[in-house]
Amino acid sequence: MEFHFLDVGIGNMTLMITPGGTVIMYDCNITQDNESGVMAHVGSVIGRRRPIDVFINSHRDADHMRGIGILNDAHPIQKIQDTGVPGTTTDSPEYEEYMDLLRQLPITDPGRRRYSRSTVLPISNRRYCWRHIMARVHSLTILAMRNPTTRHISKRLLPP
Repeated sequence: MEFHFLDVGIGNMTLMITPGGTVIMYDCNITQDNESGVMAHVGSVIGRRRPIDVFINSHRDADHMRGIGILNDAHPIQKIQDTGVPGTTTDSPEYEEYMDLLRQLPITDPGRRRYSRSTVLPISNRRYCWRHIMARVHSLTILAMRNPTTRHISKRLLPP
């Protein structure tokens, strides 16, 4: 599995590519300051206009969904996995933009029960435990934040 941790300042944005080629984006925080660099990096990794198969939103704070329209225009999002957690910025334009897109696309509602420690996601021909994937994303995000000279970090991880 490939992980690309994008430097978006505050908030998170992680691009994941499974061995089967599924493109997953975890959170989004595209601003005027970082748009050109972030979009260039995403385009160089997955290719121009290639769709994002799944967008996962951790929660609906502005810094986790800002610029979703820009991302969707460049790389059409096929499905959204939304936790249903409203966040603290429900009166923001970012929230409205995200909710408009959410209403247009198929939603995968994970539900709290499906995110137990043993949850397994079918990805490609292998099955990955959600806990392992997110633990790797979290640990690599911390690694990325500790290195201020790195704009974007890309890691290729073998399955557990």
